[in-house]
Amino acid sequence: MAFSAPTVVGRIEDDGVYLSTAKSLADGRGYRHASLPGEPYQTKYPVLYPAMLSLGWRAGGSLDAAIFGGRLLNAVAATAGLAGAYVLMRRVWRVPRWLAASAIVITATHADWWDFIRQIMSEHVFGAFAMAGLAVAAAASKETPAHSADAEASPGIFPGISTASATTDRRILCVLAAVAGVLAGAAYLSRSIGLAAVVAVATGLLLSRRRGAAILAAAAGGAFVAGWLIWQSSAENLNRSLPQVSALAYDLSYESWIPEDAPTLFRVIFLNTSRLIVGMFAMVSSAGRWLPSMASTPGVLTVLAWTGALATLGLAGLGAAATYRRSALHVHLFLGLYFALVLVWPFDPARFLIPVLPLIVGAVLAGLHRFVARLGAIASSRLKLTPAGPAASGASSSAPSVGFSGAATLLAASVLVLINVGGASRILNDPYVQREAAQQAALAAELRSLPPGSVIASTASHVLALRTEHKAVPLVPAVRSTHLLYAPDARFSNIDGAISPAGIAAHECMIEQELTRYYEATGVTHVVCSDVGGGVAHHAYVRRHPERFQRLRTVGGRELFAFIPGGS
Repeated sequence: MAFSAPTVVGRIEDDGVYLSTAKSLADGRGYRHASLPGEPYQTKYPVLYPAMLSLGWRAGGSLDAAIFGGRLLNAVAATAGLAGAYVLMRRVWRVPRWLAASAIVITATHADWWDFIRQIMSEHVFGAFAMAGLAVAAAASKETPAHSADAEASPGIFPGISTASATTDRRILCVLAAVAGVLAGAAYLSRSIGLAAVVAVATGLLLSRRRGAAILAAAAGGAFVAGWLIWQSSAENLNRSLPQVSALAYDLSYESWIPEDAPTLFRVIFLNTSRLIVGMFAMVSSAGRWLPSMASTPGVLTVLAWTGALATLGLAGLGAAATYRRSALHVHLFLGLYFALVLVWPFDPARFLIPVLPLIVGAVLAGLHRFVARLGAIASSRLKLTPAGPAASGASSSAPSVGFSGAATLLAASVLVLINVGGASRILNDPYVQREAAQQAALAAELRSLPPGSVIASTASHVLALRTEHKAVPLVPAVRSTHLLYAPDARFSNIDGAISPAGIAAHECMIEQELTRYYEATGVTHVVCSDVGGGVAHHAYVRRHPERFQRLRTVGGRELFAFIPGGS
């Protein structure tokens, strides 16, 4: 479904950046923004995912081949991520086989899981490396099932290797620690938030009294982190010689994303905490398209939405407590660090749930299993369904309650799978996406006729540049996220992502004060206006200033203007 379903490549912008920088790598020009004027070095996103995408450019030599290769890469990575999550749930969390399998099936049929296979985004590659690194780190940790109460029910992480045995070969331990560090480092080079995996792997080994292994894992993972940071600093110095670099700062660094003061940071944490709680419920229940709006609008539906959200959070917490043990320390530490970084980052947390979705679903199911089992045990005790005597009571009260709990949890999982299948079919065959994809193709065909050397300002600018062989820049200069999505007047009612009045004012003020300078600094010659993707205020500004923007024609359902530098 993900391969056959149409998609609008470039609508997220990040996917266009990945494809553009991948082409530069494939062409042997280094890690550069091939689509931007001046082709500056890419110093914002780590290099691994574009490097993997570049194989599609090399093999097929076209954008369509690169997109197909990216989807294939994402499908393989998504499968590997599911396999890694299953290993973690079975061998580290030690949940029943049916529960781990249920979590995997729920995730594998989730609409957003499939959506991120067809989108050229790094979530699945990051998730695959992170899950693999955590699984290998568990094999190198001190506590193993060989020394635990449920040893017979759950063999070691890798059968045949008993890492806590006195006969464990230190060379095997060193190899496992190094491999875990390398995989965690690869997660970091896929997404910057992978730093959580590097820290969790090394710290988990250290707290498991594997000091030498911890040092080795930290050195292996740290080498990836240090290597990227050194290259990033060097490339930033080279970029400073380009006249366009200050105008393109948003595409080249995360500086504008960092909260500038304590009140802003507090506002980001507050809104992201609310969004994360609601988003987790929306993701697990496959209600992501409407639940956040329902949770932010006062009324009875809000109470229902928040009841479900808090219940999901409680079940996930109960599941985390039920699965905690020393061998699972690094997994819990990774999730804690990961979500801590998500909370302080001024961006909608929903997308960050995708790579760890199997573990979230597994934790919720484990919590539900434990909760229903406890209720069953209490009910059995009160109804006096157990024979007299402590031994008989302990033996017979747990079996029916656990059996009932398993049946109830499996039933809930089956319902979620049915909901997911229907949701995936609707999202992957969205008629709006099909229409938008056709319009983008028509727009690119029209813009190829522009004179050589043209620089186009448009939405989906990076992909448009790849399709037309012109340079292109984003439609408008970016407003700091803390001024737009987390403006000072942002409140509880904005947890659905709606921009507050102050955020809208900041966007309009930026257009009024900076747009012309931005176009002149980047050498823009043509502007494609659109009333989608925040383009309404931009379109209104263009129409108000005919001395700067000369309307040419309608292309691909959008208006094309020539930009006149120095217009009075």
